[in-house]
Amino acid sequence: MTLLKLSQLALVLSAWSHLARFSGATGEVAVEVGAAGDALNKTYTGCGSYCSSGKVQSYVGALDSTRQLVTALKHLSFKREIIITHHADLGDAIQVLHRWQRHGYGHVLLVNPTAEPCRRLEAGGAFRPLLGCGWFEDARRVGWIVNQQGGCKGMLDKWLIHYTAARAVRLGYNVLAVDADTLPLGDWYGLVKSPPYSGVHMWSQREGNFNVNGGFYYVHNASAGGPVAFLLYDNLMKNVRWHADARPLRAAVGLSPNDTSTGIADGFLCNDQFSLSDAVHGAVTGRPQVLECLFYHTRNPTERAAWEAPHLQLYRTTGPRGPQELGPYEQLLFPVPPALRLGSGGAATADVTSALLHVPHGRGDWPPERGGLPFAPGPLPELAAALRDLFREGGGSDSGVQPQPQQLPDFPDPYNPADQAAAAAVPPERFAYLPPWLANTWGYAPGANAGVEGHYNTHLTGRLPALVSHLHAGLTPGDFNKQVHLAVGVPRGWSLDMGGAAAGGAAVAAVVEAEAASGAAGLTTAVAGADAAGTGPGATGAGAGSVGANDLTSSAAGARAALAARGGGPRRAGRRRRMLAAAAAAPYAYLGTAESAGGGMPPLLALAPWVVRPDMSGAEFTAVVQGLMRLGLALNRVVVWPWVPCEVPFLRREGATYDPAAAGHKIPWSDYLNVSAAIPNGPGSADLRRDGLRCLLAAMDKVSCLRGGMAPPGPGPAAARGLLPHEFDHWLAGAEAGASRRRRDWQRLLQQGAALSPGRRKQSRALAAAEPLAEAGGGEAADVELEMPLLPAPVNTIQDILERRGGSRAADSGSSGDGAAAVAPTLVLTPADLQLLREDPAVSGRAALEAEAAARRKLRGRKWAEEGNDDEDDESDGAGAEESREENDGGVREQRSSGGGSFGRHSNSNSGRSGAVRTAAAAAAAAGAPAAVLWLRGPVSVPQLPSAALEAFYRQQVEPLCCVLGWPTAPDCMWRSPAAQAAVAAGAAAAAESTA
Repeated sequence: MTLLKLSQLALVLSAWSHLARFSGATGEVAVEVGAAGDALNKTYTGCGSYCSSGKVQSYVGALDSTRQLVTALKHLSFKREIIITHHADLGDAIQVLHRWQRHGYGHVLLVNPTAEPCRRLEAGGAFRPLLGCGWFEDARRVGWIVNQQGGCKGMLDKWLIHYTAARAVRLGYNVLAVDADTLPLGDWYGLVKSPPYSGVHMWSQREGNFNVNGGFYYVHNASAGGPVAFLLYDNLMKNVRWHADARPLRAAVGLSPNDTSTGIADGFLCNDQFSLSDAVHGAVTGRPQVLECLFYHTRNPTERAAWEAPHLQLYRTTGPRGPQELGPYEQLLFPVPPALRLGSGGAATADVTSALLHVPHGRGDWPPERGGLPFAPGPLPELAAALRDLFREGGGSDSGVQPQPQQLPDFPDPYNPADQAAAAAVPPERFAYLPPWLANTWGYAPGANAGVEGHYNTHLTGRLPALVSHLHAGLTPGDFNKQVHLAVGVPRGWSLDMGGAAAGGAAVAAVVEAEAASGAAGLTTAVAGADAAGTGPGATGAGAGSVGANDLTSSAAGARAALAARGGGPRRAGRRRRMLAAAAAAPYAYLGTAESAGGGMPPLLALAPWVVRPDMSGAEFTAVVQGLMRLGLALNRVVVWPWVPCEVPFLRREGATYDPAAAGHKIPWSDYLNVSAAIPNGPGSADLRRDGLRCLLAAMDKVSCLRGGMAPPGPGPAAARGLLPHEFDHWLAGAEAGASRRRRDWQRLLQQGAALSPGRRKQSRALAAAEPLAEAGGGEAADVELEMPLLPAPVNTIQDILERRGGSRAADSGSSGDGAAAVAPTLVLTPADLQLLREDPAVSGRAALEAEAAARRKLRGRKWAEEGNDDEDDESDGAGAEESREENDGGVREQRSSGGGSFGRHSNSNSGRSGAVRTAAAAAAAAGAPAAVLWLRGPVSVPQLPSAALEAFYRQQVEPLCCVLGWPTAPDCMWRSPAAQAAVAAGAAAAAESTA
């Protein structure tokens, strides 16, 4: 967002400056190209000499007192460096920790308002042995943050970052404060620790003009009493004071003392980024600023211009002016290492916009046109006084486990005329905006290193686009756009495994695996940590993604099967086990599935890969996805939104002459692709022309397309509707790997079965047999029968099922069904066709479920009749007893997996039961099993849904809300917020009810 209108100053930012030399004694930095030394020769890959994973200790605890924060920093910091981050959504928090740790930076502290997220992360175990996570127990001390009120509210998680970062800087640490939508790409410290970069005390990402981005700044070698430490402190202090008394702010914009119409009320807290920008502007100009905090609280655009004008004048008259006429700013020429010159357009040297920072002072002059004195006179409010006292405490000596905090002098008060000389006596420090080769914006970086151009696919370019990136701007519209960009557009930017994203017993598997690793105590801890509700990407409202202790203590055998279905297996351990254990701490599913991971993957309906053709028009594509959605509603299946070949004509950038269908794809792909409408996904190989490029349409990235209503009366947050294509790829890979692993495990256990004792044999058989049938409406889709493939095949495609049952057929296109045909004819489904499909076991599985239930009852009766007390030796603990009870629940599947064999061949006592198992298996196989994935090998049309209510639901709520179902896609629909989507749905439902 562009807030400070400094266009007059920004016009000359492209001017090249002369080499400048400054003395370090005044906070200035020498910038000759030669001063960089060996830094120019580095490759800047990896984490360099600041790889801290394995070299720091965990800290999970409170951060309220100075002593607590000092302890946390002593444990986590590396060479006096600390990275501070947070996200209110636990799923995003897991991802940012994973990204920075995977890069080698273990010195990361995640801050939270309460202990619950940290406890859940700790219980899940995904970050063992290293987890930095802190919270605040003294609600009074941070009440101004956590009890936000008023108009221009800052985000809670960001304010916690600023609060913690300011304290760490005061304690003498170097701090990298980042949002959760950041990712390291190269050796950050290798460059910022090298001259002339090392002479900058505060780097900040630029927010479009001269504002700073509150989600990315780095403080380096700043004095505990210097301008940088002060501006971070002042950023907090002014808001604490306004939170207590906002009357001066109302007066600043001409409001009466009681007029809160613009949102300035007691409890007011400025937007964190506006507030930090004002703090930096104040330090740059030497005069306190409240420009941005009040810019949007004036009454109209005319008053905003009048409010802005005197602040711009202050900039113009603040030196040094120089030939660049940038007011207090100047352009310094910095050397750019060859490895990073994508961001400088190939130039060996490039400009960095910089300024000197001072401790600002009002000098007793409070012009009314700039708002006057922004605070009520008199003593500090209670919370403000407590904050001042906190910043008087230093960290003490480094010796001893519990050092006593030392006393630090107060900062000069910019609002007290008596402190003017003290403020002027503080040595200046240098500030600079981050150049794009050091840290960039994923979407809006210069073309040569922007992610939307394709330059983040380093396997295609062989070049680093930047050392760190931030996905804060330049994204496609969408309700989950940051998660989707990180998963689709940024290679390895989002780990679906780390999120516990695969559904169907992942949380149960996590607890069982944690139990195997840590014993009963680990299980208890994991269950306790997972009992509370959590949120994942796309989860809406409190309690989203929750999973209870009862869900987590399901059968051990079923849990291990779920683990295998996710692509793991009973023999997998180590990192993957800990990653799966994170599902117990933050159990969320894919964006388009039920919000609880324990709920399982719903049955899916997908388009075969060849259905969406590279030459397909926008109208044709819309018709295809409309048929997909309508059939999904009719069959109560979640649809899989398809990948779209990026060469389709409707994704061509307007005016582009390059044709990827003829010449192949290339970088930069935004030269010819409309990257505001789709996110390209680079292939794993290095040949775009050969392997092509696939796109995710932004129109699919909507709550109303992924969640919200599988049946009337309307959308709801717990119902699933769609799965995004990259999620489906991940799930499908795990499902296929799990099925293959279970086959191998079964053969291994058959070979070992004869050597086992009766009790151990029973437990091993339960493990091997724990391969549940995919049930209608739930169950891990990887649990499909071996006879039912996951990929398109005659047994699980809609067209083939209908042909077998005598239903409608599409016109003959001469296609072999393997994707060779250019155009597949549309199959028009009648109500009779829909009824045939719903009666087919591959679609609904009802008959199979009934047969399965009968088999379970029969086998359970035979067990107790034939075995008597043989199970006593297996009931030494609850888990073993549960496994022994589960063995016959898996007996039906045991036969299918073994190709007709059983453990009966190893033990005569089981011979009678093996016959019953075979009989039950045959009955269930005859009834058929539901397909986890049904496929469309061509487009379908569903003119009439099964009921009038469902038809009305689709017309009134699904089609208007799910943007991908309309042609052309309406920009208003794509940019509509989830709240606006809910309002549209409510309005449509009300209109339908009034006309009924």
